[in-house]
Amino acid sequence: MKAARLKGPREVALEEIPVPEISDMEVLVEVKYCAICGSDVHSFRGPGFVPDGAYMGHEFSGVIAKVGNKVEGWKPGDRVTVNPCYQCGECWACKHGFLSLCERMAEGIGVSTDETMPGAFAKFVRVPIPQKRLYSIPDDLSFEEAALVEPLASSLHAVRISTFKPGDYTMVLGAGPIGLGVIAFLKSAGAGLIIATEVSEKRTELAKKLGADYVFNPQKFSNLREEVLKLTNG
Repeated sequence: MKAARLKGPREVALEEIPVPEISDMEVLVEVKYCAICGSDVHSFRGPGFVPDGAYMGHEFSGVIAKVGNKVEGWKPGDRVTVNPCYQCGECWACKHGFLSLCERMAEGIGVSTDETMPGAFAKFVRVPIPQKRLYSIPDDLSFEEAALVEPLASSLHAVRISTFKPGDYTMVLGAGPIGLGVIAFLKSAGAGLIIATEVSEKRTELAKKLGADYVFNPQKFSNLREEVLKLTNG
């Protein structure tokens, strides 16, 4: 199968690699959609979170193609999205709830340099520890939409770990994909006021559609702080 591999700054190669073999406790997922993450773009421009030599792609959805002999609760044909982060469950970070900081993070989908662990810019992906990393998607949710579950989970997590309470005045710095998700979740959670900053006109319009009350271009305001203080009564 073909898989996209980051070779270095501004160099991605489409390589021919074997379809991954799975163990008894793994599943093989056929990728249907994979989004391009900001970290993919930053790493392409170099250097970034994705190391040179890695097989790229981690925001994806697909269908289970094969199930290991000891995997329970999943079967071929199931529609899924996947947590790309490796979670060994044994290191200090995992045991203390910091799953995204697992000591084996380099084995995650989309950051590994091992061709037996390709990223989702490929036809098939091997998923270890499926009981912790697979999530079923309903039939009425398209694969294209389901590929956004991972980045939207980041937005939701940001709201959850903040001190936000319904009715609060809020400000989101930057209306990129994650920021737009934060705006949507703040709106649905009952924010009293949502102020955002963004330089892109297209993203500004999206921010307003998703619930931002005011969106300021920081390049056009010499004293943005004063504008915010006026809107929030200090």
